Amino acid sequence: MDSCFLQATNWGWAADKLLAVEVVTAKGELLLCNKDQYQDLYWAARGAGPLFPAIATTFHLQLNPYPTGFRSSAYIYPAKMYREAFNWVQSVLPTADQDTEIVMVAFHSDGELCFKVDFVAMKSSVAEAEDALLTMHTGRPPGALSESVCQEESLENLHHGQAMASPKSLYYYADNAFIDEGANVTDVLEEGFVNLPPGKSWAFWCPMYPYSQRVGSDMAMRVPSNHYFSMYGIAESEDNTPQCKAWVENTIAGIKKHAVGSYIGESDLKEPPEWYWGARSAQRLAEVRQKWDEASLFSSVHQLSRK
Repeated sequence: MDSCFLQATNWGWAADKLLAVEVVTAKGELLLCNKDQYQDLYWAARGAGPLFPAIATTFHLQLNPYPTGFRSSAYIYPAKMYREAFNWVQSVLPTADQDTEIVMVAFHSDGELCFKVDFVAMKSSVAEAEDALLTMHTGRPPGALSESVCQEESLENLHHGQAMASPKSLYYYADNAFIDEGANVTDVLEEGFVNLPPGKSWAFWCPMYPYSQRVGSDMAMRVPSNHYFSMYGIAESEDNTPQCKAWVENTIAGIKKHAVGSYIGESDLKEPPEWYWGARSAQRLAEVRQKWDEASLFSSVHQLSRK
């Protein structure tokens, strides 16, 4: 299990919410892994992704109550306002409500490059959600192409929007980076945002703060910085896939000069294991794989060292 979910930057990643996992090992054993037993497999199940040395059959998850105060605000800015929009959304992070998801997305609409700043508040009451959103609304830069403030929201609607942006019939190539804390994020990501090719491709940034600053769970998954950037090259026909892939690879190569790692869920895992898991966790993962899959029954995208 490696993926994030809505509100990951505040509530934690999906892997954080894994209480236990039932697995079948390379020897055919059926095991229940949690913090009290088979802790090494439990650790690996939360972030190892394709390197997990067993087959997961059942996930036991900690759930959150569905928010009764579920509201969202969205602001769409023209490409020329990239810096104003991005600097604004970064400026609200230290004081933003802890139950509000923040993201900025670059996309083309009617042939024009736009930036959409999204705020999704998930509170225990509508009044709390609206208060959280209106606090940020007052500081927005003027010049938006459109604004949608304190709209009623739902998980169904958010999932539908994501499905519309990522149709199953298209061709995708994605990559991502966690940006170094010392970098000027607005400068580093400018090329990835403003040079988005025409069509259905899109790119997004979301803050990992405050989650990235907490002492997290002991798990294979890691979040090494406050800023996450991902880009999706999307082609409508197979003939156009080389151009989309080249755009992603060329752009992300420059961005990775200022990065400290990548998330495995939106990557083809071309880099060394340390880039995704960190040196210590990569070595620990190699040891877990050696213990539970000594004969390498399960395939691996990386040749982890086995000492």
